[in-house]
Amino acid sequence: MASPATAPDLLRGYVARQLAELEAALPRLDETEPVHQSRVRLRRLRSVLASYSPVVPDTGWPRLRRELQWLGSEIGPVRDLDVLAASLAGHPELVGYLAERRAGEYDAARAAADGGRARRLLDRLTALAEPDAWTAAPQVAATKAAEDAIARETSRVLDRADAADEVADDPHEHDERLHDVRKAAKRLRYTAEAAAEVVDSAAETAERAERVQEVLGARNDAVLTIAWLDETAAREPALAAACAEAAEGRRAQLGTDLAAYQEALAALRGQTGHTAAP
Repeated sequence: MASPATAPDLLRGYVARQLAELEAALPRLDETEPVHQSRVRLRRLRSVLASYSPVVPDTGWPRLRRELQWLGSEIGPVRDLDVLAASLAGHPELVGYLAERRAGEYDAARAAADGGRARRLLDRLTALAEPDAWTAAPQVAATKAAEDAIARETSRVLDRADAADEVADDPHEHDERLHDVRKAAKRLRYTAEAAAEVVDSAAETAERAERVQEVLGARNDAVLTIAWLDETAAREPALAAACAEAAEGRRAQLGTDLAAYQEALAALRGQTGHTAAP
């Protein structure tokens, strides 16, 4: 199959693939993996359409972005509980407590996914996967648009990493800034993955961005898990001992995650030729 010649061709095919995966996953939100895939597809669509915005049709994009974010936020609480349950698998009493909470969050997510608002969102994505939606879009060469998008997103990651370094002495603010780096790395990864057909270096960029994302994702999960454990211990005295034991191990993990992050970030800088801010 020939590579897409123009940016609209590249993005239209990307939208179609993500939509197909989303429509396959949404009916199965009672299972862990389809919940994960639903949220990933929504994030991929939002991220890639944003990073390639100079060549995306103007009509209705701000609203579409809001709707993608809305459905992701409806599914998100279920995924967050699934991640917590996997992280705390060695503590059956906590997993059982999480399962009870998941049932309520699932009902809300199921109602949202089955509702008219979600159906209208899927219809809009279906329309965006058709050639007619892109007739007014700039007919820029796919390679040029993809290289420009990757360059912008790479600079965004490294600028946020520099900003995080500036507040390294403030643990709370540092964690907030690292969260921004993680989100930017994820968007770079998705942007580069979407360009794999037309940019030779895109796969390597995606791989290095994914490593930054994974390391910071593990750290973010640990930070959020500790916060949840502390809150649950205060709210549910019967679970306090289990919460304290689980939190102890995750606090020890945080320093290791930072070292791995610096290594992953250095690899990304090395590929792109960017240097750290003095």
